[in-house]
Amino acid sequence: MLSPKLWIKERYLWWRAFLPVIFAHKPLCERFQPHTVCIRNIYVCRSCLLLYLTLISTTLFFFWKQEIFYAYAFVWIIVLTVTMILSCPLWYARFPRSVQDIIRVGLGFSISNALWFCLTQQWLFVAYVIVIIFVSKMIYSALRANAHNNICQNCPEYHQPQPCSGFRFKKRKIRLYEKGLERFVFKLE
Repeated sequence: MLSPKLWIKERYLWWRAFLPVIFAHKPLCERFQPHTVCIRNIYVCRSCLLLYLTLISTTLFFFWKQEIFYAYAFVWIIVLTVTMILSCPLWYARFPRSVQDIIRVGLGFSISNALWFCLTQQWLFVAYVIVIIFVSKMIYSALRANAHNNICQNCPEYHQPQPCSGFRFKKRKIRLYEKGLERFVFKLE
């Protein structure tokens, strides 16, 4: 068991090594470059960034203008339904990047609305949201797992013995962490 001081040191080493790549979700190669954004040497998944920015801004907006939320409750349900349908992995990847961005903004908007339905105790809407999200999650997870297993198979670097260009930066970060951990462990002995 590590003491709190040692645990903090180990966590510092981990964050220092992995912060630049932990939020990327994809290889950092040319093929996946449109799917990531680099902010001050930290690679972030573009879809997640849009989703969370929309979630936060919409939630704050509804705190400020609650009457808009109530006036358009059925519109929010339609947005959620359309967003979940368009998020299906069978066709989501085929959309242009700009359409994928709009869908992720719609998802962030929909999650914010789901939170508001819960906060305002509109239980019929809450039940609908829960059903559509869980059904979509179950179906999409199975479809997405299959797609993720085959995502790099058409890449010319796939069958090379060394790590591909999309993972070289991540590999360097893993080595940075390992070297820091080695120094850390030798100091303990």
